[in-house]
Amino acid sequence: MTMPRKSVEIGKRPFSVYLAACAAPRDQSPPVLAWKEIAQADVSGLYQITDDPGLADLILFVDLHLNRQWRLRSLRNHPLVLEFRDKVLVYDERDHPWIAIPGLFCSMPATDFDPERQIACGYYGLSRMKGQPDADTGRRSPPDLLFSFMGSCSHPCRREVLRLSHPRAHVEDTSGFVFYDCPDPELYERQRNRYLSTMRRSKFVLCPRGAGTGSVRLFETLASGRVPVIISDDWVAPEEVHWPTLSIRVPESEIASIPLRLEEAESRFPEMSAAALAAYKDQYTPEIIFHRFMQSCRELLSKTRSSPWGTARTEILENRRCRRRVQSSRRRRKNTPSLWVAITSNLGLVVISMCPSSNNSNLHGLEARNLILYQDLYQP
Repeated sequence: MTMPRKSVEIGKRPFSVYLAACAAPRDQSPPVLAWKEIAQADVSGLYQITDDPGLADLILFVDLHLNRQWRLRSLRNHPLVLEFRDKVLVYDERDHPWIAIPGLFCSMPATDFDPERQIACGYYGLSRMKGQPDADTGRRSPPDLLFSFMGSCSHPCRREVLRLSHPRAHVEDTSGFVFYDCPDPELYERQRNRYLSTMRRSKFVLCPRGAGTGSVRLFETLASGRVPVIISDDWVAPEEVHWPTLSIRVPESEIASIPLRLEEAESRFPEMSAAALAAYKDQYTPEIIFHRFMQSCRELLSKTRSSPWGTARTEILENRRCRRRVQSSRRRRKNTPSLWVAITSNLGLVVISMCPSSNNSNLHGLEARNLILYQDLYQP
């Protein structure tokens, strides 16, 4: 439901937001410009963008996905972070995130998710994406496919998805084509139109995880009024949506059962489709998405201010949780090169990291954070 623009009451100023960048100069940052656009489209009237970080209620870094430093030093040592730590948050849509600073995360795995410092969210770019899904067109042309999937084999579970078959299904491996990195505008337009056309023809759209646990495809499916089939065991769902009424979640180990599951669920498609479109309009349209993001940020600020994140005591995870993560790492990697342990007797906590000496860019979130903390705090 679209919100009418509200005027701020006399004597109450809007919540002020400073959009910051750590991967490039702020005035040259595409994400900062994009966020300003969605802020301008907001109809709530409760927020304003400011160019003065000192006067801002919130400083939000929005370009972590463009930062090539896996340690995020340019963020952690940014002057705004050092000076205004208690009002700094991040928006992070990286496939392999780790929590350098609290904020909104699209793909933070459930194993690393800390609800006191993180809120699961959708993708801001959906509202600006070229070739948006069209739910009205979908209603004029009833779907003839039971389910579909067009995507690359970017995760082992997708191999199982690409093996699925059904008389009323379209499953296509598009490996070799990347939507966000296509230099040919005509090819992009052609592929995007095929992708959206196939989505509109489908009652259910398979949304397996890729490199990250999250997927923008899931939110595109909501926008098209279709039912997402979520295949991502470690994905943390945004709490503002009642997912059981509008989606089907299938464990990665049970992908082969999808055709039968969807045949059984097909009779519920009309009400699930309506719920999916209603959720998109309530949370993710260009007119409302900035307001929803800011609601989440204000909620998170109230938590982090009561429990500051900026000290070693709050940045290092508890010993028990670290040990569970190390055990998980051992199961994933048979030949683990090293185990770094540093005991801080004054805190009663342990920094533990299982990490290869090379290829650090592939570290999991907790491993990356703990390695950085170890090196920053204990190495000369």
